[in-house]
Amino acid sequence: MRPFILIRRGFTLIEVLIAIVVLALGLLGLAAVFPVVVYQQREASGTVQGISVERSVGAWVHGHLGLNARSLPGTNLAIPANRLGWEMLYADATFSPDGEWVLPREQLAMLQQHVNTGVLSIGQGVNKVNVPVGQRLFPSPYASGGGVPQTGDEPRFVWDLAARRIMQGDATEFDDAVQIALFVRRVDASIRLPRGVSLSAALTGGSPANRRVPVAEDGAGRPTNDGFGPQGNPVYSQISSFTFEEPAGNLDVIRPISAGAFTALRPFASQVGQRFVDPDGVVHRVVELVPEANPTLPPLLRLTPAFTPEQIERWRTSAQGRRLLFTPQPPVAIEIMTVGQRG
Repeated sequence: MRPFILIRRGFTLIEVLIAIVVLALGLLGLAAVFPVVVYQQREASGTVQGISVERSVGAWVHGHLGLNARSLPGTNLAIPANRLGWEMLYADATFSPDGEWVLPREQLAMLQQHVNTGVLSIGQGVNKVNVPVGQRLFPSPYASGGGVPQTGDEPRFVWDLAARRIMQGDATEFDDAVQIALFVRRVDASIRLPRGVSLSAALTGGSPANRRVPVAEDGAGRPTNDGFGPQGNPVYSQISSFTFEEPAGNLDVIRPISAGAFTALRPFASQVGQRFVDPDGVVHRVVELVPEANPTLPPLLRLTPAFTPEQIERWRTSAQGRRLLFTPQPPVAIEIMTVGQRG
């Protein structure tokens, strides 16, 4: 009787190769998921942190002694040298006379921003208040009076503002107020630094070779994301604006009008999650890109909250028109504040 012999059959080369291919595809799929998860976590974390920064910025603005200084009772505000704080803006007849938003990049006398350093200047004369970038970073880069980092974290956010007049009472009296829109953005993620130079030091001064700005543009307004501008010369990315029309009477869908400098910035305004500030000081968010009937045209933008018929009609006949404020880098938070009120 022939003995029973158990033969163990191994895997063929083809089976091994198929298994490797299947495993590789699985790993590739898993690897593709990781960046999405990391991005979503970063976005969620940035939003939460942005809200925290927004509150901190609001408290900082309300507590700034120079900006909130009040002229003495009975002071003649018609004399520019007598104006203090926010009154330097709304007591000036040339500032936002129709209640329109004024952008620092427009370089008007009462509200300016330096194109290379990002320093904000509010007011004029001996009482002018300068707010350098170092005071607008969060976490704060340095403790007051020293060069020692205030926290263990480098700056991650920076804020900027636009302002407008809020009309109150008799137009001939200096009784108005100022409304400001605070845009909080992330510091550029791809800033490269020389050895031994911290981000705090690069953003707050130092030698010209080591200087960076928190949010940079290429000179045409397009973000560079590296703290530099054209030819290695830092150019600060400021708040921008564009006008729009509502197709077919829609109140939640807009068509940005591509004209002038905005033509290059339209792709940065047309992002889901982008935020705009309207002429009334209401913040809107892009929730969807809606294809045009003509596929060669850029998409429309669906916003929340929607506009009201009263807003559209009022803007149609106002001097400021349908103008929305935005930053090319989508802000993590926007806060609208009224400051400088007498009470």
